[in-house]
Amino acid sequence: MNPIPHSVGRFACLDFVNSRRTDHLGRNGVVDRLPSPEWQHWFLHRWGLAPVAGEPPLPLLAEARDTLRRVLEDWAAGRRQAVRDLGRLDAWLAAAPVRRRFDGGLEPVRRDWTWVLAEVVASAGQVVAAGDGRRLKVCANPACSWLFWDESRNLAGRWCDSATCGNLVKVRAFRRRRRDACAGRGSSRLRD
Repeated sequence: MNPIPHSVGRFACLDFVNSRRTDHLGRNGVVDRLPSPEWQHWFLHRWGLAPVAGEPPLPLLAEARDTLRRVLEDWAAGRRQAVRDLGRLDAWLAAAPVRRRFDGGLEPVRRDWTWVLAEVVASAGQVVAAGDGRRLKVCANPACSWLFWDESRNLAGRWCDSATCGNLVKVRAFRRRRRDACAGRGSSRLRD
């Protein structure tokens, strides 16, 4: 399994949520990168969260990933988020103490996984603050569960990555139409 995803998100929470996804080819079921030390290294460095002390609390991170996905998908669809889920997000934010710096910045008291989780949850707040929930989409490939931020002007983005899922779906549709056309010609010959 390649630890680096085929497409990266604009927000840390999207890369985090996408650490678990269905295989875009539709062959291998669910792919979970969260337990992979290579993926963890990639994620922490990509978002400037390294170094981190301690072992990752995988069950907690998996729970947070599922909660974030529900909250983000509900927000994108215009549905109310569950009070219980919002309470969990608030608790994860509060669990990572920070201190203010004279320059107005904030820094973690401990650079541990509690802090990493709080940063990921805070990035979900950035998604919501970015505005239009219609920009947050699930890939249109039925075999892919990738959550992505649509950067197109007219909100026409359909694929997590057009070179991966877009081409795959288009080729499959072309082959299906071709196969159906060939099957249709074959049945008409039988009737003649």
